[in-house]
This record gives sequence, structure tokens and C-alpha cells, in this order.
Amino acid sequence: MLAIVDCAISISEFDAFQDYIRNAHNPTFVIVSRQTTTRDLEKYFTEHKSKLIETLSSFVVNCVCLISDIWSGNTKEDYLSVVAHFINSNWQLEKRVLGFVLIEVSHNGQNIVDRIAFVLADYVLTNKVFVVTLDNALSNVAAMCKLRPILSPYLCIEVIIDPI
Repeated sequence: MLAIVDCAISISEFDAFQDYIRNAHNPTFVIVSRQTTTRDLEKYFTEHKSKLIETLSSFVVNCVCLISDIWSGNTKEDYLSVVAHFINSNWQLEKRVLGFVLIEVSHNGQNIVDRIAFVLADYVLTNKVFVVTLDNALSNVAAMCKLRPILSPYLCIEVIIDPI
């Protein structure tokens, strides 16, 4: 709920939230501190990330296709997302967000490739990338020219031209 609704981690400290939960859902609700919530979220993330790395490292997943884009959030900060698509052991297409990286520097090719390469190394995917799909920004084209030698020699680069 915190992520979907974009709530503050400290939401349980607000009287209105506590009243709502007690009246509508659970009269015995006990407040949970933001430190506990943060710890629980970090534990949840670490467990699921480890399982995903294990899945992606398995022999079943022999290649991943990436989509990456840069966009601005509500606070006017720029983020780079890296999303992997792959086929699981049941022959079903899966999609996972691997990275959501704040970009505090210029959007040039080198800065983009540094962040994508970091995410790929973090998930041990450097040798499993088959396709990278990006929009037509010149910095993305430059990034892929720099990323290609780092990745598999079979890498297919597709630049999608956004019609809007």
C-alpha cells in the first residue's frame, strides 16, 4: 500500500490513519514505528531481490530483454528505470523492475550506461542481455554504443522512435 498510494513511511504515526484503521478494520490496531516499517520493507526487498537473482542466474533463464527510460518525478528529480522481461521455467513471460535510479547528473551517454551497467552487475545479468529497447534520445543511442562492448556480443539494440 505504501508504494502504490505513495504514502510516507510514517503514515501509521498520524492520528487520522490510526483512527481509520481502528474504526474500519481492526479495533486492536497497535502503532508501528517508521523504523520498524523501514526495517520490514528492507527485509522484504532483500529477500525478494535474492530470489529474483537466483531465478535470473538459473539455467532456465538464458536471456533477458531490457527496457529503460528516463523520466521526471513529481519533485522534478530525474530517474532511470531498468525493466527486465524474460521467460520463466513454465514458459510464461515475466517482467521485473530491476532498477529505479535517481540521476543527479547530466543525461549523457556515459552517465546512462554507468547506471544501466550497475543495475545489470547487481543482478548478475551482464552476459544475459539480448535486447535493449530505448526511446530515440541521442544520449540513449550514445549509451548503447558504449554498453554494447560490455554486454554479450549477441546484443541486439533497438531504438524505438516515439511518435509523440
